[in-house]
This record gives sequence, structure tokens and C-alpha cells, in this order.
Amino acid sequence: MTFLDLAQNMFSGILPEWIGSKLPSLTHLRLRSNMFTGNIPTQLAELGDLQLLDLADNRISGYIPSSLGNMTGYGASGNDRIVDSLPIVTKGQDRGVIYMVSLDLSDNVLDGEIPEELSALTGLVNLNLSRNHLTGTVPWYIGAIKKLESLGLSKNMLSGGIPSSLSDLTH
Repeated sequence: MTFLDLAQNMFSGILPEWIGSKLPSLTHLRLRSNMFTGNIPTQLAELGDLQLLDLADNRISGYIPSSLGNMTGYGASGNDRIVDSLPIVTKGQDRGVIYMVSLDLSDNVLDGEIPEELSALTGLVNLNLSRNHLTGTVPWYIGAIKKLESLGLSKNMLSGGIPSSLSDLTH
């Protein structure tokens, strides 16, 4: 299986750790708009081909695991992949076929700082961490994610200055 979409249901409980080991070919995992709780399993980083992870609109808590920076489907270690079968919708506009990479953890109760390891996701196009309880500063390394087109950090508890590295983002 490469595509698993269980969004907008009433699934509850913790996110299954077995997804990382039992579904190694997943490229798309959408569990948005359910009632999942608990932490983001570090085993999700085992999904080497994962290109879309959408856990938005749940009650997931804890820190964002730094191991998410190891997901090679997102271009970690310079290993960008192209998805040639699905259209992309980013910011409400059909973008056609591009490097489809999206990480959406918005509208949960995640806390702590944004892990530096996310900067390894060099193919990331959409990063949405809005509507959580994230603290600390907006990391300076955010500008290292060169393909980033959409960055959502609103409605957190971030502080400090806006990093000048955001001006390095040209997409």
C-alpha cells in the first residue's frame, strides 16, 4: 500500500506505532480530522518513501520528534523524489505535478521547540505547524528548506525575532 487516507472520521486512541514498520511503502499518510491523542510515533520516520504526512486537526501532544528529519521521501540527505501521479493543491491552487512534499501537524496540542532536524527535509514544499503550543524562536535554519512555498506557524507561543533566513526562500 502506498496511499492511506483515513481523514475526517472518528478514529481515536494513540497513533499506531506499527504504521512505520508494517506499511513501509507508504508515500501518503492522511489521518487528519480524527480524535487521535498521544505523541507522534518516532517509528513514522521509518517510512522512507513518505512524501505527505497529514496529522492535522487531532489532539496529538508532546514534542515534534527530531527523527522526522530523517524521512528521505521529503528530500532528507538530498534524496528528492518526484510523484508523477497526483495533482498538488497548495494554498488552494492546483499546482500540477511537482515535488509533492507536505508535513501538516497543525491544530494539535504539540509543544516544545521546532526541531532543527526538520531543516534536512530539503524537498519540503508545505510545512504547517500552526495552532499548536510550540515555544521558542522561529529557527534560523528554516531558510535551508529551499523548496518551501508555504510555512504556517500562526497561533503558537513563538517569540523572538523573525529570522532573516526567510528571505532565502525564493519559491
